[in-house]
Parts: sequence; C-alpha cells; structure tokens
Amino acid sequence: ITWSPAEAYPDNDSEVSSLLKIDKDKVAEHKGQFSYQITEISRFVKADVNKELFESVFGSEAGVETEEQFRQKIADTLKAQFEQDSDYKFMLDVRKYAEEKVGELQMPEALLKRIMFQNSKDKGADYVEKNFEGGIKELKWHLIREKLAEQNGVRVEDGDVKTAAKEMARAQ
Repeated sequence: ITWSPAEAYPDNDSEVSSLLKIDKDKVAEHKGQFSYQITEISRFVKADVNKELFESVFGSEAGVETEEQFRQKIADTLKAQFEQDSDYKFMLDVRKYAEEKVGELQMPEALLKRIMFQNSKDKGADYVEKNFEGGIKELKWHLIREKLAEQNGVRVEDGDVKTAAKEMARAQ
C-alpha cells in the first residue's frame, strides 16, 4: 500500500503525528508517500463461554465454573475498579456544594501574598501572582474541611493514616 497520510488527513496534524509516531511539530517535514507491506491479517473471534474462557480471564484459582459466576466476578472486579472513581466524584461534588454553601470568604490578600512569597522566594513574585488564586481556593477548602471535621467530631488516628497509606500503595 502506498499513500500519503498528509493528503488523507489534510487538516489533522494530530492524526498524522499519531500514525507516523512523530512529534506534531514535525508533521510538515513528512509530506511524501509512504509504503507499507501487509504481512499478516488478524481476525478476532468471540470466545466460547466456557471454563477455558473463565480460566484464561481469571485463572484457575478463581474457581469460576459457570457463566453466572463469571459475570458476577466481572461485576465484582468492575465495582472495585470504579469505587475509587466514585469516591473521587463524590468528593468533587461535596467540595462544590460546600464551597457554594459557604460563599466568598474575605481574606487578607496582601498578607497572604507576602507569606506565599516568603515561602517561595526562590520562585519569585511572578510565581506568587500566577498561583495565588489557586492557593486561596485550596485554603478555603482546607478551612471548610477543618470546620466540618471539628463540628462532627472527626479525628484522624495513627491507624487511619497507616490504613490509608496501605490502600494508596496497593492502588499504585
């Protein structure tokens, strides 16, 4: 097969760079014809739903014998995978709700900018200006969390920290 990716995708440098596995800014250098030789054609065939499939997906130690067990094992696996995503989405929703409920907080901006500058002298005043708004947003969220924890008697014990650290390590 001989063809020109640049002609096939004239307005899509991203697609051409992906096809050729080159940087997007080097697409202009590759405008010629490209030749490919097909050496193999693969076809995917649906597997039979049987013990061989169950063992190839979950291993023989999983003890999956029936299609019902197989489907349940898939559901359990997906549930575990999506639990973290669900927790993350929940935290985003809680944060948005709490920030809207609290409204705007008045902060001593000049003092906070001076403190931020003192804590990041090596990065300069531009860094402070660029990151100040995000820092204020994080400070507001920190204050909201602290107040909620205080009002509800939430305490973090050493065991909680160790358990969370183990879960994070396992997730990695």
